[in-house]
Amino acid sequence: MGQTVCQLQKEAEKQQTAHEELIRGGDGRREGLFQIKNQVLHRVSEIPLKYGVDQCVGDTLCTGCIMYGQRVIAAMLDFCRDIREVSEPGAIMLNYSNPNAMATWACNKYGKVRTIGLCHGEIHGEMQKIKDWIDLSNWIHGETGGYLRVTREERNWFETDYPKILAEEPRKLDGSARGKEHASYIIEALETGKMYRGHFNVMNEGCITNLPDECVVEVPCYVDGNGISVPKVGDLPLGCAAVCSQSIWVQKLAVEAAVHGDVNLLKQAALMDPLTGAVCNPPEIWQMIDEVLVAQEEWLPQYTEAIRQAKERLQSGPLIPTKEGYRGAVRLREKTAEEVAAEHEKRKITV
Repeated sequence: MGQTVCQLQKEAEKQQTAHEELIRGGDGRREGLFQIKNQVLHRVSEIPLKYGVDQCVGDTLCTGCIMYGQRVIAAMLDFCRDIREVSEPGAIMLNYSNPNAMATWACNKYGKVRTIGLCHGEIHGEMQKIKDWIDLSNWIHGETGGYLRVTREERNWFETDYPKILAEEPRKLDGSARGKEHASYIIEALETGKMYRGHFNVMNEGCITNLPDECVVEVPCYVDGNGISVPKVGDLPLGCAAVCSQSIWVQKLAVEAAVHGDVNLLKQAALMDPLTGAVCNPPEIWQMIDEVLVAQEEWLPQYTEAIRQAKERLQSGPLIPTKEGYRGAVRLREKTAEEVAAEHEKRKITV
């Protein structure tokens, strides 16, 4: 059975590791190695905020998500290439990378590796209570820059407490404290035949009949010794299908932009995003995309020429005024490492 490397922190700095060795001879149940880089998350949160794009997370929707996809997809396709070259036929990649729909779409279409997207925040959906998602008791409920705040707090706490962690007795990985992440249960089901049910991101291919075949949908699936089975759901209610369709077109534009380095498609993706398009006009979006491209230049090699032109536009002006210093509608104070340490046992980063 192939060893699985699950990406739980989900961000943009690709680690220069010998990842071919991780997947050589494997049967494909492996995933990439990324590490959160807070300065990148900061840029895709704070630059759009100047233009009125107030994001809670910025890794699944909005401008932050679209730019996240431009960085992640190129790295994911590298993993797909290595899987095609050195893994056994029929390899499956379990993907925790956000933006999940975009990354999963790109890996299936352009990476030519069957990829199943797993959402770290959607672990057994029946346990989540949507009626409670309208307050600030948890960062994911709508706080401006909530994900950025929490990851900074956790990073600062970790750096402070790392010597203490090193001094502790190593944990025994004997299965007695097994978590609820999908990946290990999927592998268990594939290898032993023990059935597992969960909600996975898959290529639609007729599962939801009033959405395009070529898109990614998150639907209930089951896994056993015969593989991963996707049931046919049928039509969504028209209102739900309409909402999904708008997101699908944003995702498609962003995937094609990332793969081909097409800055026009990138700007169109931002224009079609419901929040971005609601608060920004086209010239504001073009300038905002110029800014985030330049700010992330080192991670976007496919946009070398577009970034050169963006720099010229930003330097030559005139520039559209922005809301410098705007902190968003609902922003909470970032806690100190000491405050985080005092409450760490009861902290819950994901829902």
